[in-house]
Amino acid sequence: MALVAAMLVPRMPLPALIALLYAVTSFQPLFDAARSAIIRDIVPMDKYALAAGMLQSTFRILIVAGAAGAGALVAFAGARWALGADAASFAVSALIVRFGLRARPPAAPGPGGEGKAGARTGPLRDLTAGARLVFEDKALRALVMIAWLAAFYEIPEGMAAPYAEALAEDQSQLAC
Repeated sequence: MALVAAMLVPRMPLPALIALLYAVTSFQPLFDAARSAIIRDIVPMDKYALAAGMLQSTFRILIVAGAAGAGALVAFAGARWALGADAASFAVSALIVRFGLRARPPAAPGPGGEGKAGARTGPLRDLTAGARLVFEDKALRALVMIAWLAAFYEIPEGMAAPYAEALAEDQSQLAC
């Protein structure tokens, strides 16, 4: 919320806006991991794949609906109001997380979750072990590579508005 609200500062330079946007999106993996972990706790294992698929489908639909709603808000109220609404949505989300969810115990470590002599492994070792697990398995590697390719369709989407604005400026200069 604070990062999005900071984007409302008047005359914020574009590099600062990009840095703030990057910082906002860098928190997403934490929430994705928590959402995935909680499914395992509340859904029986025989229904896990169905629940995870349904959650992902719902999430994707809401991303598209949110983009459409945000576009309409920008068109009718302006970018500053849309950013303010986005910051407010983060505040509402924080209230729901704080008061609408109950605390859950951390997930029990799975097989191999303990290092030598019963000590937990560090995050770098866990990351390396996870990367090794994914990239040594042909099917998992293909899924990860497809997911990475999907990220490239975001690049033109992010460039569309600045490009359209630049074209409009060029057209207005030609008219003069």
